Amino acid sequence: MIRILIADDIAENRYMLETLLKGNGYEVVAACNGSEALELARKTPPDLIVTDILMPVMDGFALCREWKADELLKQIPFVFYTATYTEPKDEEFALSLGAERFIVKPKKPEEIVELLHEILDDAHAGRLIPGEPSHKKEKDFLQDYNATLLRKLERKMGQLERSNEALKQEIVERKRIESELLYRNTILATQQEATLDGILIVGGEGRILSFNKRFLEMWGLPSDIITEKSDARMLQSALDKVADPGSFFDKVKYLYEHKDQTSRDVIELKDHRTFDRYSAPIIGDQGQYYGRVWYFRDITEQKKLEEQLRQAQKMEAIGALAGGVAHDFNNILSAIMGYACLLQMKTRPDDAVGDYIDQILAGTKRGAGLTKSLLAFGRKQPMALRPVNINDLIRGFQKMIGRLIGEDIEFTVACAEDSLIVESDAGQLEQVLMNLMTNARDAMPSGGKLTISTSTFTARTDQDEIEQGSYALIAVSDTGSGMDKETQEHIFEPFFTTKEVGKGTGLGLAMAYGIVKDHRGFIRVYSEPDKGTTFKIYLPLTSRPLPVSPKEDEMLLPAGSETILLVEDNANVRLVTGDLLREFGYTVLEAVDGEDAVRVFEENGDRVQLVLCDLVMPKKSGKEAVEEIRKKRPEMKAIFTSGYTAEIIARKGMLEDDINFLSKPVSMIDLIRKVREVLDS
Repeated sequence: MIRILIADDIAENRYMLETLLKGNGYEVVAACNGSEALELARKTPPDLIVTDILMPVMDGFALCREWKADELLKQIPFVFYTATYTEPKDEEFALSLGAERFIVKPKKPEEIVELLHEILDDAHAGRLIPGEPSHKKEKDFLQDYNATLLRKLERKMGQLERSNEALKQEIVERKRIESELLYRNTILATQQEATLDGILIVGGEGRILSFNKRFLEMWGLPSDIITEKSDARMLQSALDKVADPGSFFDKVKYLYEHKDQTSRDVIELKDHRTFDRYSAPIIGDQGQYYGRVWYFRDITEQKKLEEQLRQAQKMEAIGALAGGVAHDFNNILSAIMGYACLLQMKTRPDDAVGDYIDQILAGTKRGAGLTKSLLAFGRKQPMALRPVNINDLIRGFQKMIGRLIGEDIEFTVACAEDSLIVESDAGQLEQVLMNLMTNARDAMPSGGKLTISTSTFTARTDQDEIEQGSYALIAVSDTGSGMDKETQEHIFEPFFTTKEVGKGTGLGLAMAYGIVKDHRGFIRVYSEPDKGTTFKIYLPLTSRPLPVSPKEDEMLLPAGSETILLVEDNANVRLVTGDLLREFGYTVLEAVDGEDAVRVFEENGDRVQLVLCDLVMPKKSGKEAVEEIRKKRPEMKAIFTSGYTAEIIARKGMLEDDINFLSKPVSMIDLIRKVREVLDS
């Protein structure tokens, strides 16, 4: 016998459809929400599922997404049957999730049976191609999902507000022409069980007159706890179990003394649900005060969706901001790095100043890494993964970390004896460790112990959320203030911070989480209040060898005697780059923008062998300037630089695959070698 699964939170709808299908010879199983339906289907897969969309716990859209992602269920036809999501955009979104059909209520019984019979026949005959969900990113799916739900909530709220206003007007009108009996009937008419709002009617002396089923469901109250003899105090004793003590009764008492007032507020329940609470007085045609109507609307999910939308908008803003910040910051770092390189060249090997210069260069590299991390966080730059020895990386910036955390914190490094080689973007991984250690320092304002250790780790199949395999394990432990369970659940969320205003952005751990995930790794936190915190980072080990370090003779930088046209709109970068090139024997002609570059070339065209040009400049871009120069000298060689990343430059249409490009900040070694390489090509 063909088995059909029904999912609908309204009992009458389930009963009607179940009776209809059983009468036509089908075996029927019913569920009251998507989660229950998914559980039933995984135990005993049906031949077809018919589901509503608007349901508690798990709605129809979420059910469809889970269904089509399940290897056991995705071939089974999925049919939406809805009376609330009826717009073309709703159907488009439903079908994009992989559904086979989208049916709008109401339908005649014989039409429903005929449609389902047709779907089953097509499926059994192989004519029905199973719906395939579009491969949307999580962010795109959430945006579409949020847009659909918000559109429905807005329309539903508008309908409810209009219904409530019409209902109040009807009550006032009936009071003018009807007796007390008609008034009582009007109150009963307010109990519309189909509404999403919980409704409670309290009389003039605080006695409960009426309520609807939704009210009891929202507050988790049994139907026999409120009777016609109950009053607000008896109700309060029940509500105290889920809401703050005294809040409801205090509101009732206050509004009884101010009978003409309406009220509206938002209340937070102990189980983290949020209700929008509204009340209005019931006034007779002679001004009599009969009591008050209370409406409770569960806006928990709406609040979550609004917060998700705000977070998504913030992330988009960060992504847009990161590109501009990277350009300016990388220009600053280029100048610092260049001057440090010049100073290093003029410093004797035994000079103590050399150590300071090394720290300046290391700092500029980490600054560039921070910019890359921010761009990666905003998804504007891909990761550059290559084999890295974790132990060497940690030892490399051990001295700087010691200075960062202060003398009142005992800092210990314990690296494994074996090399731990992973595929990593070293700069971004350093940024992760910097964030963790800075947080550890802030958690120990009076001093303590900070330890970073490395070891190997083999994940088994029963390891929670960690895929089976071999990992390099980095543990960062402190003896600071620690965190409770609730805080730990949110620490990796963007903009979440426990620090005071002005002392934390809430981005550090979110960036760390994103970087580790991009390394195909895992990050876990273990903490208790006043017992310290340990962060563990698991990175997959690789068998790829480390890059071979150049031999001493290969490290010698080649000099030259050619003439180079240097085009750079940033004065500091132009000055230091020119000095570096001159140190290696080149003659340098300088230009401040694209138009100036064309002018300088026209005056000195026969002398120039190479154009070293910034891409993004005022008046005329670097690419446009070089194209104009090549009209006169087609063979002219060029190297382009930019404070923007290669990906951003490519999106601007300025970067081609065969172009010679250096991303700022550029090290002296990379610059001199690239210049020689292009000139010799």
